[in-house]
Amino acid sequence: MLQDRTNIVLIAMMIPVLALVAIGQAVIGPHLALLQAKPNLVLLLVLAWTLIRGRREGMFIGFFGGLWLDSLGMSPLGASSLALVVASFLVGMGRHQVRTTHILFSAWAAVLGTLAFTIIYHLTLGLIQTTAVWLEELGSGLWFQVVFQTSLMLLLVPFLRRLLQVRTEQPSLGYAG
Repeated sequence: MLQDRTNIVLIAMMIPVLALVAIGQAVIGPHLALLQAKPNLVLLLVLAWTLIRGRREGMFIGFFGGLWLDSLGMSPLGASSLALVVASFLVGMGRHQVRTTHILFSAWAAVLGTLAFTIIYHLTLGLIQTTAVWLEELGSGLWFQVVFQTSLMLLLVPFLRRLLQVRTEQPSLGYAG
C-alpha cells in the first residue's frame, strides 16, 4: 500500500521543525512546568506523529528529535534519541490493530510513550553517569508527568491529525442520485 511507505520528504521537512520544537522545549519548557512536570514537546510530537503516520516514520522523527535535544545540551548524546525511538516503537506496535482516531488510544499512547521514554532515558543516564541520582529523578513526580503529558497529547493529536492525515478516499464513480 502506498500509504504504508515512509515519506522521506515529509521527514526531511520535519527536521527543522523538530529543531524549533526542541529549542522551544529548552527555552520555555521550564517556565511551563506544573508541579515539577515539564512538557516534553518533542516526545509529544513524536508520539502524535507515530499515531498518525506510523511507527517507521515515528522512529525516524524520534531519532532526529532526540539528536536535537541532546545537541542542545539537555542530555548525553544518544540518550534522548534512544528513549524516543523506543517510545515510538512501542506506541506504533498496536497502531494497525485498533482505531487510532479514538481519544482513548491517544491517551493510552501518551501514557505508554511517556513511561517508556522516561524509564529508558533515566536508565540510559544511569548507565552513562553511573550514579544513583537518576533513580530518584525517575520516581519523583513520574505519575504527574504522565498525566501532564497525556493532557497535552489530547490537545495536540486532533490538530496534527488535520495537518498530516493522508486522504485515502477516492472520488465516487457512481451516479449522483
